[in-house]
Amino acid sequence: MTQPPHDSGQPGDQPEQPRPPSYSRDPNYPQQYGEQQQQNPYGGQQPYPGGSPYGEQQPPYGNPYYGQQPPGGDGGTEPLAIWSLVAGIVGLFTCGILSLVAVVLGHLSIRRIQATGRRGRGMALAGLILGYLALVGWIIYWILVLIAGTHGGHSGRY
Repeated sequence: MTQPPHDSGQPGDQPEQPRPPSYSRDPNYPQQYGEQQQQNPYGGQQPYPGGSPYGEQQPPYGNPYYGQQPPGGDGGTEPLAIWSLVAGIVGLFTCGILSLVAVVLGHLSIRRIQATGRRGRGMALAGLILGYLALVGWIIYWILVLIAGTHGGHSGRY
């Protein structure tokens, strides 16, 4: 048992308060206000030796190469390949007129793609295939129409 603090009986004497136990401070615990940090809690890393504290900065929003080809870029998709595909699709419904355009543009775009390395080979091939299919389909259709027209539905007697 502990004994109560000694009271001398003098006015103004305060009873002696027990002191809290002294603990050693954990070095990983954040420093208190006004204390100097003795060691770096992150090991060997020194704070921001020559760069930004946030690492490498990203470029601003938007395309900095607006209206021009980015350096080292592939230049995008070959426009003739896109037009070949569009003409091949539309040529299916226009009596084969645009199908011939699709075939010509498809061959030109494949040649350009091989020379420049741009993208769009699949679209050029699709335009070529659709163009040839539409041409063959419309040729067969017109042959059948001509055969049916010359050997029409009447026997020649009225």
